[in-house]
Amino acid sequence: MTRNVGLARSTGWITFLVVALAGCAVGPAPQPPAVQSVGLDEHFRLSLGSTATTPVAEWWSSFADPTLQSLIESTMAANTDLEIATQRLRQARAGLVAAQGGLLPTLGLSVGRSHTAADAPQPAIDSTSASLTVAYDVDLFGGHRRALTGAQADRRSAADNRRAVQIALAAEVAINYVSARAAVNRLQLAQANLAAQQETLQIVRWRAMAGLAGDVEVAQATQLAANTQAGLPDLQQTFDAAVNRLATLSGEPPARIAGQLGSDAHIPVAPFPEVALPVDVLRQRPDVRAAEQSVVAELARVGVREASVLPGLTLGGSYAGIGRNWSAATASPALQLSALLAGSVFRGGQDWAALESQKATAAVAAANYRGVVRSAMEELENALGSARASVAKETALAEADTAAQQAMSLARLRYQSGLIDFPSLLDVERTALSSQLSLSQARADRAIAAIRLYKAVGGGWPGAAGAPAASE
Repeated sequence: MTRNVGLARSTGWITFLVVALAGCAVGPAPQPPAVQSVGLDEHFRLSLGSTATTPVAEWWSSFADPTLQSLIESTMAANTDLEIATQRLRQARAGLVAAQGGLLPTLGLSVGRSHTAADAPQPAIDSTSASLTVAYDVDLFGGHRRALTGAQADRRSAADNRRAVQIALAAEVAINYVSARAAVNRLQLAQANLAAQQETLQIVRWRAMAGLAGDVEVAQATQLAANTQAGLPDLQQTFDAAVNRLATLSGEPPARIAGQLGSDAHIPVAPFPEVALPVDVLRQRPDVRAAEQSVVAELARVGVREASVLPGLTLGGSYAGIGRNWSAATASPALQLSALLAGSVFRGGQDWAALESQKATAAVAAANYRGVVRSAMEELENALGSARASVAKETALAEADTAAQQAMSLARLRYQSGLIDFPSLLDVERTALSSQLSLSQARADRAIAAIRLYKAVGGGWPGAAGAPAASE
């Protein structure tokens, strides 16, 4: 009876101590920073005339290009950067499980069987032992809770970083795909113009043989055709470079990528996304969200460090028995409860240094967040500016190309009729070729501007504009 009363009193004091201190928590509140705190303008300096937000997940489907879709899918399946980001997310998930375990008690179980030989006539002694131990580290000052908060933020940050890699990869694949298509387009334009220039050169030679043209005209026609011929290898190299980059991203051999692209000279186009206000756009960017969660994680670890320098309370208990058989081992068990309050008294400033280091780490994370937000805003503004400029440029060059092609057709007829001299024809042909190549590049630039704008608004993968995907 006395033993039970003492045990009850001990348990009562332990319970009182836990209740009295369990609500304590140290360290700053790990709150995410607000985008507005960076000092953004209320509106974009440039815009496309819309304040609505359109879905941007899988934006590449708006290009209606099966080859592009296939390349992006193969890249997501084999890219090493994405594999690294996936494994980091796996690490963060494991860290979260470990942090959750820190709030739970630990259990230990041991079972033993021993045999002791004795001299005759004493019989040998066989004995069985069993014990169950329980230990619980009471989270007096919130260190374990702060660790859990930090691990949760790490998991969210890793998931957002993985999504940011997906978005960047999709954009890079699309940009190089457009570059490859544009190179084929310009190559075919140059080859068609070369054929026409060689035809003109033959006409000039015939006229020279008839005494209607001089050697200077033949030399000028030869020079124009040779210059066009000289530009073909550069265009081929541009195509090869884009193919090689696509091969690196997707893990496919360059020859297979080139076979997928073929000789299609069509430059894909897509509508521009509608863009909301700056704060709304930045909130959906995964790189901004990842930096935000990094701040939360590092602030939480400040609390972990502060709690580590304070005393810790560990509750323990054991239940053990020993006997010659299982029934005897459990028939007369020994029960023991304990409570240990312990902390360090002097560690030569190590705890203070570790705390200061963690506070500096949290300040670095906050500064990095501000830098990420400002860089994202710059990318958004530049993407909007490029989108507007690319539309205006393509429109003007399309009009100029129509006029240049009409002028070239008329100039050839007039030269054959002797109404204009050969230098005039050469100038018109040079202008026509330059106009065609410029328009081709402008169309590619417009497609690339759309890609970069989709990337800048945080689009490019399911869930990028909303909550994390279920797989995370």
